[in-house]
Amino acid sequence: MPRIAVVADFPTPTWTARQLILALESLGATAIYLRPSEVIASIEGGTSRFLIAPTMSEIHIDGVLLRDLGTTVTIELLLR
Repeated sequence: MPRIAVVADFPTPTWTARQLILALESLGATAIYLRPSEVIASIEGGTSRFLIAPTMSEIHIDGVLLRDLGTTVTIELLLR
């Protein structure tokens, strides 16, 4: 069963994010909601992993549906 993250920078999932989560679950996937400000990427010794702040617990995901990265990040800043 794939684990898919729905990523958006809102304290609680928006209506559209909730609809995506419900649709993914109806297709048999495990869907989780993540905020980009809470995701930490770690690369150590050739191994990459994703951690969730503030608990620093590791998360394993197979795919991402990116809704937005927050109000301060634009596509121009992302592609620089």
